[in-house]
Parts: sequence; structure tokens; C-alpha cells
Amino acid sequence: MPGDREDVLVAFVREQLAAVLRVASPEQIDRRQRLVDLGLDSLMVVELRNRVEGGLGWKDVLSATLVYDYPSIEALVQFLLARLARMAEGGDDTPASQTSSARPPDLAAAIHEMSDEEAEALLIEKLGTL
Repeated sequence: MPGDREDVLVAFVREQLAAVLRVASPEQIDRRQRLVDLGLDSLMVVELRNRVEGGLGWKDVLSATLVYDYPSIEALVQFLLARLARMAEGGDDTPASQTSSARPPDLAAAIHEMSDEEAEALLIEKLGTL
């Protein structure tokens, strides 16, 4: 049901995050807590992205900077809900990194084209500035 989508996605993202963090109980993770504060490193960020994409049946859709663009489970779920709605309405297949208003389109396209290793290096650099 449309009203249950948010709760289902929250549970799904929590499960994926718990698996990446090796947390026994996904419910321990507050949906409003900043994901970077949970101890995610750059490889974990890539793993989370891959798990979320795989679980949704997507490939190369989500940005490698996902947890910086959407810093909590709640923010990520809102993004995913909006993306799913766009896909249902018009078959939107534009990569998420190209639809983000957080960065210019040329940079978003460049990030989307990066390998996992290049994305990891960018994430490490970004973490160093925080």
C-alpha cells in the first residue's frame, strides 16, 4: 500500500545498513542519525550503495556519495520514495547522481562515471575536510 512504502523502505535500508555495519539488530539504528556518525568508511559506503541498488533491482543508479547527499536513513528513504514515484509515473531512468541538486550536473555526471576506487578516493578526501 502507498502508505506503507516509507515504513517498508526504512526497514529495508536499516537492514542493509545493519548488514554493512555488522549490527545484530537493525532497529538499533535511529532513522534520523547521521550515517557517517555510525562509523561508515568509504568502502562501507560503496557496499551500502550496492546493497540498496541490488535490493531495489537497480544497477548504476545511485551516487557513490549517497550518504553525503542523503545523510540519514530518513533522508535516503525520502529520496528513494521520490525516485520510485518518478519511475512509476514516467519511467525516469536518469542516474540519481545526475538529478541531485547538491552539485552541478557536470560534476554529478563525472562522479557517476567514476570507478569504485575513484569514488572511494573522493569520499576519503571529503571525509578529510569534515
